[in-house]
Amino acid sequence: MAPRVLHFGKDQLLWECREQNACETYPQGLPQSLEQTLHTNFKSLNPAHYLTKNAEEGIEMDMTTAAYKIWDTIIWAYSKTSLTVSSDKLIALSGIAKHMRSITNDEYVAGMWRSRLEYYLLWRRIDVQGEVNRSLSSRPNPYRAPTWSWAAVDGEVETAHRVTSPELAFHVRDLHLEYATEDTTGAITGGWLDIAGHLKPVQLHKPKDAEEDWYMSVNDEIVQSKTGYRPSIYLDVSPPSDTAFDVDNAARRLFFMTCARPSDSNNWLLLLLFRLKDTEEKLFERIGLAVAYQFEGQEGLQLDEDVKRNLPCQSYENGLHTIRII
Repeated sequence: MAPRVLHFGKDQLLWECREQNACETYPQGLPQSLEQTLHTNFKSLNPAHYLTKNAEEGIEMDMTTAAYKIWDTIIWAYSKTSLTVSSDKLIALSGIAKHMRSITNDEYVAGMWRSRLEYYLLWRRIDVQGEVNRSLSSRPNPYRAPTWSWAAVDGEVETAHRVTSPELAFHVRDLHLEYATEDTTGAITGGWLDIAGHLKPVQLHKPKDAEEDWYMSVNDEIVQSKTGYRPSIYLDVSPPSDTAFDVDNAARRLFFMTCARPSDSNNWLLLLLFRLKDTEEKLFERIGLAVAYQFEGQEGLQLDEDVKRNLPCQSYENGLHTIRII
């Protein structure tokens, strides 16, 4: 990555480097009000510079922590952009990934980091109805990444680390990725991920009132808190219609897994939403994330042991389902 960039705007030139952003109107540096609106200022996200900046504000952290925090910001800012060649999404990020890997000494996994992979899997798509190019979100074609990676969708993405630090209720058991070349920060041609947690069947519905959001039900009981709050559902791609999940609901192909429980710092549950894509091989694809208040006390959400054992999964041990996501 070039340490300095000159932007040719419609009316003036803009300068960007690790130390300062400036333009012809503000040659000595942009005012703070404008600096705070620059979401893609990657030059200032150099870990060493980031540490110095935080130290000046009385915030102490080590280089590795700084690198992970910067990566969260990079995902958020980078996902908002629109590449001319969509298939280059991971390739274009490869140089930054290699630089961050040299700092963290961590394994790079489809746009995320292995040591904190559970947190990174809890990314969510926001603003799903509109993109930078004013089109509905969709999965890229040709294949770009497994559905559990944020790189598998187009549009603005937010990581769990940017929102909260939840108490995890699941864990990654194994993963496999296939690459187009020997570069493990580059293009991906296939892969899967095994996670273990509490799997439950679910249905997704859209009210007749188009202004209302999607909602979840289990055993014909609407999922909601005791005070009536329903989970906020963040689908990875825009459904083509309000009846998009009717066939899946009828075939019982939709499931969720509680992946993060409330902690002392927050009152939220994070639920990963899945579709059973291959019934014979028991392979799932991720379809979204739901954010909810505590609702586990609902009687209708409790499953009998026989039901749990017969849910589609790679294995069921000690009350936990291991499922494979592609």
